[in-house]
Amino acid sequence: MRQMRAPLEGHMAAMEEVAKRVAAAGGYMKISMRELREAHGTLKLGRGVVQEIHKEMTAVGLEHCGHPGSDLPTSQGASVWVYSQNSPVADLIEAVRDTDGAEKTIQQIRDLVGA
Repeated sequence: MRQMRAPLEGHMAAMEEVAKRVAAAGGYMKISMRELREAHGTLKLGRGVVQEIHKEMTAVGLEHCGHPGSDLPTSQGASVWVYSQNSPVADLIEAVRDTDGAEKTIQQIRDLVGA
């Protein structure tokens, strides 16, 4: 069965709305794969579709939590943590992923919690 797609402007506009919601939520939020699939404009999720969704997310300044290079889940019932790439949360996530940046990570945590 052929998957239906929204026009390019339509699904990018929908993904931009997701990015606005993430920013309004403080730069990170949990979102269902169903919602990301709908923003992308498809009926089903699959490996290729989640790769396209990730590209669209990146284009609007979003990233998802997970191991670097990991794919988004292909189950529309799954949820993922999504964050804005230019947010304090992004800085913290990158610091945690940087195994040599323990001191930087601790300082960023202190800055985020105001300690």
